[in-house]
Amino acid sequence: MKKLFTSICVALLLATSVFGEETDERILVVKPVNSTRMDTPTDWGGLSATAANDSRFELSKVDGYENLYKCILPLKQYCKTNKWKGAYGEAYNPDSPNEGWSNIHQFVVVYRDAYGDQENKDNPNAIAAAQSFTLESDDVTVTFYAIVQTDGRIRSYCDTQASVFGISNNTAGGITLPPAIGKTSTSGAIYIDGNGKLEITTSAHLLRPDGQTGNNKYAIYDRGRHAFTVDFLSLVYSVTKVPDALRTPKIQIGTQAAVAAPAEETSLGVFTADKPLSFIGSFETASATATVFNVTKVEASLYYQILAESETEGEEVKVPLTTLSQGTQVAATWKSEAINVSEGLADGNYTLKFRYETNTLGDLLVDDNDGEGYTLTFSVYNNLKLNSLTVSEGELTPDFDPEVKVYTVEVGKEIAAIVINAAAEDGLIVNGDTDEQTLDYGSNVFTITVHPDGVEEALVTYTLTVNRAKSTDATLGELSVSEGTLAPEFDPEVLEYTVEVANTVSSIDITAVAADGNAKGITGTGTKTLTGGANVFLIVVTAQDEVTTRTYQITVNKPLSSDASLSALTILPAVVLTPAFDPATLSYTATVGNAVSIVAITATPSDAAATAVTGAGIKPLTVGENTLHIEVTAEDGTTVQTYTLTISRELATAIIQPGAGLKISSDNGQIQATFAGTAQVKLYAVTGQLLNQATANGYYIYPASKGVYILSIHNKSYKLVIN
Repeated sequence: MKKLFTSICVALLLATSVFGEETDERILVVKPVNSTRMDTPTDWGGLSATAANDSRFELSKVDGYENLYKCILPLKQYCKTNKWKGAYGEAYNPDSPNEGWSNIHQFVVVYRDAYGDQENKDNPNAIAAAQSFTLESDDVTVTFYAIVQTDGRIRSYCDTQASVFGISNNTAGGITLPPAIGKTSTSGAIYIDGNGKLEITTSAHLLRPDGQTGNNKYAIYDRGRHAFTVDFLSLVYSVTKVPDALRTPKIQIGTQAAVAAPAEETSLGVFTADKPLSFIGSFETASATATVFNVTKVEASLYYQILAESETEGEEVKVPLTTLSQGTQVAATWKSEAINVSEGLADGNYTLKFRYETNTLGDLLVDDNDGEGYTLTFSVYNNLKLNSLTVSEGELTPDFDPEVKVYTVEVGKEIAAIVINAAAEDGLIVNGDTDEQTLDYGSNVFTITVHPDGVEEALVTYTLTVNRAKSTDATLGELSVSEGTLAPEFDPEVLEYTVEVANTVSSIDITAVAADGNAKGITGTGTKTLTGGANVFLIVVTAQDEVTTRTYQITVNKPLSSDASLSALTILPAVVLTPAFDPATLSYTATVGNAVSIVAITATPSDAAATAVTGAGIKPLTVGENTLHIEVTAEDGTTVQTYTLTISRELATAIIQPGAGLKISSDNGQIQATFAGTAQVKLYAVTGQLLNQATANGYYIYPASKGVYILSIHNKSYKLVIN
């Protein structure tokens, strides 16, 4: 009995032009090459129809593609060929097959208006002649695709065809790719050997990478591994360089440095909930030649499985790896994120097996340690926990939870000790800071550990921080001074004290000790310099809490000095005092030459605190006696002592007796000279400047100020000094 099938092809309808009028668009149809003439019904794979006019054979445009069309037909395994001799409508009988039945189907995609007849296999609009595919069973849904080129020519393909490519001049031989209509692309691997050349041919309906038809040879010269890819939505094939090797596989456990993946089974040790097993896998892809590959085309993966002690097979988990390399590279390093392996596992012994793989456009590279996989063993103790944790003072924050490992307890400053109780399941050992623990002020950190009996390396730690309030005691326990006596006697609650010392005491040492040895600090102690009168010193104590302070005050009273004596009396230019200077002697005399008209007097008080010294400084001298007074006022402001200094300046001695008959003198601001007869007289400054000249008869007089002069009489020069 002949079965009828309903096609799910959607006929192309009339398109509307930009002017709003309906216009005919050429319709593509699948043409069974073994059919009868255009207007004669056929039985093609169980479809009884006139293919040229049946809408089931029409191709419709694929959404999102400008020139891609498809049609889906359900077909039987066998079809009638043009050699069939039976009656129309007769079904295939495998027990007594008539001539003309075949499971090799042939088709071509044509425009309906250029359908042709049975013999017209080479439709002028088709790129290639009839194509064939083989069905191995009944009720196969076949998808036909067609691409209309810009020149109107048609390239077609169906998803039951096998893509066969001829490869020459290379050890790879030929490649047959699986059907992939409906997929984006499919790939196969080829290798270009040492001669460095590969030539590819295929059917005309597939285009080469350079856009030419596939039945022309396409040559490639890059050596090494390549991915051969066919894009069935554009019917174009391409050849892409891929990595030649997967090398340097590594593994990083936790924060340790990455090491080579071990070829032999290796133990990683024991892991707990607090110290889980995590690892990072990495490896490198590389080209065996200098030819680069596109990193973005590589899909790198790590596959791992975890096996319990009694298991031999487990679920394999795929983990993607990423790389920082970009674009085209000769080599690239791939790395996974950290993978937590032990979390959630029941306590016991496990095996971790892993391998590495890359898939580059269908070309696979695998590193599985020669088929054995890289093997690591480890033990897990995830259920190490306390059943209870209590304290004798304060409360745990947060409330106890076996999964929570960190707690705090707040207690008052008066709590000097605390009892910690902890318990765990049978078979677990509890160690650490349990029972009674002494508390210091501030933070006290205690740890409690849990481990299986006999497995100390599997350890879970609970941390308990007990905060004892800090002391607010800012009192002194001791206060003393090196001179005098505190009044009143020291009492920690008394804050103000006085001390009386002699005027001769220049400094005092203050010593203080806090009542609380944990006090933050004391300021204001040490050696203090004293001046006359009241000296106020503050001693500040800061409690352990660093907030509370207390200030103690000591007033040291030192009497003001009544010393109004001098410790030194000096005169410049230097003179000899009579008597020699003594602080207790108040009157002195001294004599200077006529040439000394000014003296500088320096008076140094015996007590540096003396409030005033007057009468010293620069003093002018006249010829004869000059009485000077130096007055010293003591620190107390009332005791005054006066030193008297009498300095005698001698008369001028400028008379010169240069020779008989000549006499030169200077007195009362005048230069005078007497001589015999008439003489030419000239007066010069010591610099050589002529000040005066005259012809004098026996007598010369000229007014002059202090200084040095040269007087010339009778062409002889005489030096004069006028004070």
